[in-house]
Amino acid sequence: MFQVRVRPARVEDCWAMARIIIAATESAFRGRVPDRSLGWLTIEESAANWVRNFEPGGLDPGEYIFVAEAEGAAGLFFLL
Repeated sequence: MFQVRVRPARVEDCWAMARIIIAATESAFRGRVPDRSLGWLTIEESAANWVRNFEPGGLDPGEYIFVAEAEGAAGLFFLL
C-alpha cells in the first residue's frame, strides 16, 4: 500500500505535471480523436503554461494547485 502525501505544488513540479497531463490526454484520447489533435502541445509548452500559475497574478484568489506524492507511484496533481 502506498503512503500518499498531498502538498501545495511548487514551480519545480511543473515539468512532472506537464508530463502527467500530456500522458493522460494521450492515453484517454488516442484512437478516439485524430493523432494530429494530440500532438499540438509539447511537454515543454505545457510546463511553461504551468509555470505561469506560479508567477504574480497566475492564480486567482482561492485557487490552489496540489500534488500528491507516493514513493514508487506515478504522480498526481489537482487544481482547486
